[in-house]
Amino acid sequence: MKIKLGKLEQDIISLLKNIVREKTPNTTLRIAGGYVRDKLLGLESHDIDIAIDNMTGLEFAKLLPKHKISVIEANPEQSKHLETVQVNILGRSIDFVNLRKETYSDSRIPTIEIGTPEEDALRRDLTINALFYNINTDEVEDFTGKGLADLKNGMCRTPIDPLTTFIDDPLRVLRTIRFAAKYHFELDSKLIEAAQDESVHEAFRNKISWDRIWSEMIGQKEGDDWKKGFLTGPNPPLAIKYLADLGYRDILFRPPNVNLHPWDTEQNSKYHDLNIWEHTVSAFKYLFATSLSNDGMTPRFDTMEYAVRNLAMLLHDIGKCDCRYIQKKEDGTLSYKQHEEGSAEWAEHILNKLNAPIDVTSRVVRLVAEHMRLHTLPDKPTDKSLRKFIRDLGTDWEYSVDIAIADAYGKNMAHGDATIRARYEQFRERMKYLLETQHGQTKISRPINGHELMQKFNLKPGPVVGQYFVLLDEELLEHPDMTKQDAIEFLQQQPISPNKA
Repeated sequence: MKIKLGKLEQDIISLLKNIVREKTPNTTLRIAGGYVRDKLLGLESHDIDIAIDNMTGLEFAKLLPKHKISVIEANPEQSKHLETVQVNILGRSIDFVNLRKETYSDSRIPTIEIGTPEEDALRRDLTINALFYNINTDEVEDFTGKGLADLKNGMCRTPIDPLTTFIDDPLRVLRTIRFAAKYHFELDSKLIEAAQDESVHEAFRNKISWDRIWSEMIGQKEGDDWKKGFLTGPNPPLAIKYLADLGYRDILFRPPNVNLHPWDTEQNSKYHDLNIWEHTVSAFKYLFATSLSNDGMTPRFDTMEYAVRNLAMLLHDIGKCDCRYIQKKEDGTLSYKQHEEGSAEWAEHILNKLNAPIDVTSRVVRLVAEHMRLHTLPDKPTDKSLRKFIRDLGTDWEYSVDIAIADAYGKNMAHGDATIRARYEQFRERMKYLLETQHGQTKISRPINGHELMQKFNLKPGPVVGQYFVLLDEELLEHPDMTKQDAIEFLQQQPISPNKA
């Protein structure tokens, strides 16, 4: 089997063949892993990794005349277990590394030896990632004997016993979820059984750092590109389904050693016909569908924006699992007043555990804390209440609208009811208009600054200045066009005891 190569790729391979023929005729070069997989799927790929059979990447790179060589040191914590050499060839960055064999002990960081093509293929996470393109022969090689068939059938399978594969490096479970969701592939039954095994769960808890989990979940920078994670890739809903099916949902997204009801608990509410997790998944799917561009495939948001939206939707109702926010009614049904407070509290705890960036955590927590706000507005809210919503949510106000709509549709009984979306879209359009009148500023500009305020009221710097501004900011929601004189006259009427200079 051959791969269809572009003109630039043909030129690169021709150059490499010439180097082998002229300088090291006993060397075989193979393009490994993702490039081969994606090309066979008819997808574009620029990630060319060259595996060498009888020398290191640096030794081969030195045979390339007049090319800039960069050495990427081994970084086991980032799953880079061997030094890689990067060379710019005809404008394309190419990685060179020798074939290798890996042996694991108690750590997910293996002992590395130079290996054969078979050993290199068998040490990989999935058969679809263990394919090689032999540059010398122009042929695809499948040393596991399963990779081509699994690629054709849409199946994720490990090259060797999955229990061994996952015990050796439990992060491969999340990598499997990422690839399965990305390509909409199924999971092999033996792989599922192994991933669900408590020994793998235990290894996952003990061997994997939260930073690596975050990278698999959200993604990471690789050069000028962003390698997407399973929550920011092309199919996050399938990823969270697999995450729950394999038993990793609660490892990642539940606070440890906390007595919360299961996420799959029935809501027993007249407002919901799905349990808490089913509702979360349903709402998540709706948000996902409305997050795509016109092609129906590509998210409309960059990776971190997409992550903020998805994390907020995923965690918006976890507070319903907290008994502090469950109220039993006389008729035996339940309500969950102020559960958004519990959801925000647990979201912050979970994101801190995951070592999420501070700004991502604060934005997600705010979206979760405010996710009920639009639900409680009257059909015709005042301009003041909408301005306050914009002010409090900041630049994420429109994400909050999207989340509210998805939340409202996250139940079977809401399917097909166009009036639900119409209600929230009316809010959106009114807020867009109000934002225009505020010159695009989510917080209305004050007509008087701190220096002017202190001078006019003969104040010292301190908390009294803040008290005046709190009152002024609230009044601006009602009267956004206040002049400086209007602001002074308003503040003169306020019952604050100034700290005179």
